[in-house]
Amino acid sequence: MSLQLVDEQKFPELVMGADVAVLEFGAAWCPPCKALLPILEELAAELTGELAADVLAVEPAGQTGADVLAVEPAGETGEDVLAVEPAGETGEDVLAVEPAGQTGEDVLAVEPAGQTGEDDIAEESAGQTAADVLAGERRPSVVIAQADADDSPGLASQFGIMSLPTVIVFKRGQPVDKLVGLRPKQVYRTIIDRWASQ
Repeated sequence: MSLQLVDEQKFPELVMGADVAVLEFGAAWCPPCKALLPILEELAAELTGELAADVLAVEPAGQTGADVLAVEPAGETGEDVLAVEPAGETGEDVLAVEPAGQTGEDVLAVEPAGQTGEDDIAEESAGQTAADVLAGERRPSVVIAQADADDSPGLASQFGIMSLPTVIVFKRGQPVDKLVGLRPKQVYRTIIDRWASQ
């Protein structure tokens, strides 16, 4: 996974579009910067994988990890329905994410088998997953990107970048943490998790 390259024009979109944004200032000639990029790419992949795992880990209350995730055609129309059913049971309550239909909105519905989806319990808002809606909370979005200090000197100057690499963490658009120099992966992960949980 390659990190997004950010310049002065893309910067506002990056920090305002995520709950937590991590921006690495580096340069092509900087050996520690080259060593840091794979670490940040790995963290970005892990965070993306955790979000996907959250979506797949939706389980009915009281169930264990034995639930089965299946994509099945819905009825005669051929529309796909994403269904989570308890293992070994048939036709009990099914959690279905129905495609945009008559109202034009995707609806998350819990319905007994054979019903048509009129018992809507929640709608997903932009950026939320079915797991977020069921949990009643939205998982913070985290974006990791890089900026070339030589190509974006105004951006580097704005944040007082004096040494490379420098990693700045933004929370809702405001800088909240700064790491100068190369650190172990766990240091970056700890800081990201701390700010994502606040």
